[in-house]
Amino acid sequence: MRKSPPKNKGANTTHGDRNTRNRSNSEGIAASYARTSQKNNLNRTPSKFNDGDDFGHSAPSSSRSSSGGAQTGSVGRVRVGLYGMHAVCAAIRNPERIIRAIYAVEPDDPSLISALNDAVDDGLDRPRVTRVDKETLHKSVPREAVHQGIGCDTSPLDEVYLAEVLRQIDAKGRGVIVMLDQVTDPHNIGAILRSAAAFGADAVVVQSRNAPDMNALIAKTACGGAEIVPIVTETNLARAIETMQKAGFFALALDERGRGTLADAPDYEKTLLVMGAEGPGLRPLIRDKCDILVRLPTQIHFSSLNVSNAAAISLYGIAMKAKGKS
Repeated sequence: MRKSPPKNKGANTTHGDRNTRNRSNSEGIAASYARTSQKNNLNRTPSKFNDGDDFGHSAPSSSRSSSGGAQTGSVGRVRVGLYGMHAVCAAIRNPERIIRAIYAVEPDDPSLISALNDAVDDGLDRPRVTRVDKETLHKSVPREAVHQGIGCDTSPLDEVYLAEVLRQIDAKGRGVIVMLDQVTDPHNIGAILRSAAAFGADAVVVQSRNAPDMNALIAKTACGGAEIVPIVTETNLARAIETMQKAGFFALALDERGRGTLADAPDYEKTLLVMGAEGPGLRPLIRDKCDILVRLPTQIHFSSLNVSNAAAISLYGIAMKAKGKS
């Protein structure tokens, strides 16, 4: 359910089982995977990478060592669409990703090798890693970005639509969707994606008019969650809530004015968790569309939490309710 939803194991094995179920539950996703496989030339049988292999070739440079090893000088800029170890490794593992180039300061990094070997196991065609120096990556990512010595050139993932997500959830019987009302900070959205992936949420819904682009900063902050949980954009969030309610979802609005806590709410087969931005909170129309208002059991004199922290706590609570019922 990524853009189109992820169907292979993510950055850790916790999500592998869920992604496998998603893959088997949707013929549409299987067809999309087949198209991607054909596009990525999955018929080849690449060899495995080992820690000691020098599989990283250096980018062109006017300053190379006499032995022909890794470059020692800057090579200007390279095209980087994603950066950060978790984000890049998750993208490498994602069959929906077309990756044109991988750049690393240390091509033999164990995490990178592990991701490449997972891609080999899944039959994915991935480019050879290009060795670059830190200065090259500094010049190739936004100012103040923390690239962790790795980046890749990749196309954006395909858009995922709400109807597709609802079909997948209906097929498996249970589901959790997070809706963000006027949450626009990329760091918050990335952190919420990370929590959504960790606790098994199926999608994050945002308003198309206010949401930032799904960029490298969000992916970096999500630490691989952007490859697992899709962002669905909707023009009208109130109408989207109605659509999900008709599909059997119970809408919980997280609001500090709620009479009961999240722990008091029943466990629902299909849960829509609706959250507003810090400060303005939920807009009245969005709040009124929800079935119930709940709050977190914070201290009376300190009731405000960052929206990404509140999302993590809420998703954990919902996951524990589901686990207790199973």
